[in-house]
Amino acid sequence: NNKNNKYLLAIIFAIPLFIISMASMVLDIKNELLICIIEIILLLPILYAGSQIFKRGFLSLIKLVPNMDSLIMLGSSSAILYSLYMLILYLNEKNHSLLHNVYFESAGVIIAVIMLGKKLENNATQNAKSALESLINLAPKTALKYENNTAIKTNINDIDIGETISIPKGAFVSLDGILLSANCILDTSLITGESKKIEKQKGEVILSGSINYGEQFFLQVTAKASDSMIGKIINLMQGIKKAPIARIADIVSAYFVPIIIFVALAGAICWYLIKGDLHFSFIILTSTLLISCPCALGLATPLSILIATNKASKKAIYFKSGESLEKLGGIDVVVFD
Repeated sequence: NNKNNKYLLAIIFAIPLFIISMASMVLDIKNELLICIIEIILLLPILYAGSQIFKRGFLSLIKLVPNMDSLIMLGSSSAILYSLYMLILYLNEKNHSLLHNVYFESAGVIIAVIMLGKKLENNATQNAKSALESLINLAPKTALKYENNTAIKTNINDIDIGETISIPKGAFVSLDGILLSANCILDTSLITGESKKIEKQKGEVILSGSINYGEQFFLQVTAKASDSMIGKIINLMQGIKKAPIARIADIVSAYFVPIIIFVALAGAICWYLIKGDLHFSFIILTSTLLISCPCALGLATPLSILIATNKASKKAIYFKSGESLEKLGGIDVVVFD
């Protein structure tokens, strides 16, 4: 939808903004004022697209819990205000060197790049969710409860331990149970990864998530839906917690942002006291805020975890937690049954 595609608007206008800005530096273009006006025109749709970053950043700052959005908001706003100030000075003084100190492209490009990063993270999140949803959709919501020689279609949550269900040929086993029929043939690849069909005999345990490849058979239910094998897998995936390294990144960001704001202000004030040059001090403030944006810290960790869990789920490998995935990196030997 329109909201999700605002990053495209930002990227579309950021590319020509960057090219025009770089070209004006490399080439000897005489009409710097025209270049500045074009940059402002290209910047406006980027600011519209990234308005939520400014809103979130400002609200976080007001609440005294500044985050990365606050840093981006402050840095890009500083760059824009300083550039407009240089433009006004130029209109008064007609000094062309002043237009070499405009940074409209810095503000526009960083907003576009941040929006692209957030979009990639959202895509990875949606992919991980779709893997879970496909598993949930695969598991049937009803089963054929067998009583008084009649099969009644019943919600699996309403079937109690000890009751009998029938599993038709080709059907998904929705609840754990003990086989009451003489035998059955199952595909258990979803649960065990075993590609070969398995034959079970009367009295053996049948796990939900299996598929009946033989004739209809009967099961005596041994676990409620939420406690069955497939139910436990879904519950584990829904309850996945952040990996410790991701929590560390959040903590570091929480301290990092206010420290950077303090350093930027302190640097600007110190240079103003030393040189008495407001222009230079403002450049120090803006540069520190823009360059220090910890985008990689905030995006890389959750993105890598989400992509890893998504790729694994496509191969029917499900992680109990983000911590399990992180510990996998330290494993030297894997033993398969």
